[in-house]
Amino acid sequence: MDSLAVVLFQALHNNDVQLLDYCFQNEDEDLIENTLKKLQQTKVLALIDKIIERLDSQKNTFNIMVWLKYLLKHHASFLITKTETVNKLAPLVAMLEKRTINYDKIYKLKGKLDMMLDINETVRKQKKKQKKLNIEQKPLVVYEEGKNYDFVE
Repeated sequence: MDSLAVVLFQALHNNDVQLLDYCFQNEDEDLIENTLKKLQQTKVLALIDKIIERLDSQKNTFNIMVWLKYLLKHHASFLITKTETVNKLAPLVAMLEKRTINYDKIYKLKGKLDMMLDINETVRKQKKKQKKLNIEQKPLVVYEEGKNYDFVE
């Protein structure tokens, strides 16, 4: 077991909030994944409870979501066998649905804005190109007043 796995086990075993906070502050995804691979199955449900508590109480939850991602990745087969898993994960599912309810609308808006900006950029480039062509183009005929011009038919 590596050191973070030991600290996590101690934090869950002793219900030590400070140690758990220390673990959750870690941003190294490889270390988080390796730590959760080594987590004993007896501590998986306890960790889910702690993750849900953190998600309920914090606005910045990216690190916690990383922990949840790897916990579910490596312990899904265990969680499927437990009947209480559905009840434990129900608040988490509801919270995630609540937080992501507007994502579809936002992505549609983003797509429309990107399209409008692309069109605007294309028109701007075409105008710039046209203006450049008009400046560099030599006139076909130059008329000078007072000069005699013979037009041949």
